[in-house]
Amino acid sequence: MFSACKVSVRGSDHTRDGADVPCQDYADFADFKNGTVGIALVADGHGSPAYFRSHHGSKLAVECAKGVIHTYLNTSMKGKSDFYAAQLDDAKIEASLKDQERCILEKWRSRVCEHYKEHPLDENELQHCNKYKLPTTGLTEDAIVRMYGSTLLVTVLAPEFWFHIQIGDGWTVLIKKPGQSEGIFPYEHDQDGRADSLCQVNAIERFKHRFGREKVLGAISMTDGISESFPQPPQDLLYWLNNSVLDTYIYEFDTFEAQLETVLHIRAKSYGDDCSLVIMFDNAERDKLRKTAENTEQEKANDQSSVVQDTEKLELYGEFTNGRSF
Repeated sequence: MFSACKVSVRGSDHTRDGADVPCQDYADFADFKNGTVGIALVADGHGSPAYFRSHHGSKLAVECAKGVIHTYLNTSMKGKSDFYAAQLDDAKIEASLKDQERCILEKWRSRVCEHYKEHPLDENELQHCNKYKLPTTGLTEDAIVRMYGSTLLVTVLAPEFWFHIQIGDGWTVLIKKPGQSEGIFPYEHDQDGRADSLCQVNAIERFKHRFGREKVLGAISMTDGISESFPQPPQDLLYWLNNSVLDTYIYEFDTFEAQLETVLHIRAKSYGDDCSLVIMFDNAERDKLRKTAENTEQEKANDQSSVVQDTEKLELYGEFTNGRSF
């Protein structure tokens, strides 16, 4: 079974000069098949003036993706098809991943249009549009979804396989073993606001995905507010993930969320952008590692106790013999 933790914090740029822009990131986790399948999702709504409803767009992206993935896995598992088939067919897997991307995009655009219909532009939004010379009447569907522009990263881990679907920036690493993780895709620096987005007219062409058959222990997915806050990603970013985030999650699970939130607040304040991170990890493996660490600590304590006892015996022996040697 997988356990998970998610944290999102608002960047300092959103409150600069009296502004009050909401956090435009959204992160979530879901499990499936009695916890044996974990799904981590994170989305980053765009911050430019044209995307003034992106905080809704990122949340809708995560909700739509979660629903599509859950429905797809349920259908696939019952029919023992695609990922759950006895003999995996690469061509069918590729087609399935593309079909999921199409379904996610269609559902997101539909939900965005529903949201716009239910929530017409209010006075503050109209003033915002006037300020930045954005259209407010006669809007096409493409113009509406642009307001909600967002990235999306989805990672699914199962005993038999894993797969990842992504559009836009952000980074996800797979945890192969404690202290060793690697990016699903090579790390790419921020593209100065030119990241791919669900709101693009050709969005379906901008998705990328990857599939694997090997078992992994967990995954960490994050928005670019975290990755770009490091001076030399990915080297120092990977070091932080392997030696700080993962260790704390495994060995200090009860306080992990509070510790991570504190760290992300610091990074969001210094870098300015929203910061979101989702980590999921195999429960059995985490318990095994914690047990090993506890046993190691107990052995150290026992060794230390033996040393103290031996020292005390030597001191008593010295007192008994009055310093004489035999």
